[in-house]
Amino acid sequence: MKLTGKPNIDLAFPVIKLWVDKETKNVLKRQEFALSGRLLRTSYYPRWKKTYSESKKTDVYYPEEMRFYDEVEKANSTFILVKSVDMHPLEQNLFTKAWLESKSR
Repeated sequence: MKLTGKPNIDLAFPVIKLWVDKETKNVLKRQEFALSGRLLRTSYYPRWKKTYSESKKTDVYYPEEMRFYDEVEKANSTFILVKSVDMHPLEQNLFTKAWLESKSR
């Protein structure tokens, strides 16, 4: 799948190519391009895990492993491994303006 941003909008990645698993609809690979067509970053999502979500009352997928490769500075890469997730609903007042202000003091 190829996604292209609207013209005259400043985007970090105006063109994105996605490879998606037909069965689960999970992203397997993502390539991000500059407007010139130059490849800037490639991301891989080789392992997805399914877990039950309390808030959605159904199973959901999350990427267990993510790999990001900088295509401009070839030596730069990032590896993320998610060891566990908590799918319980968050408190209603979490991330409200008042909550954020209380954390900045």
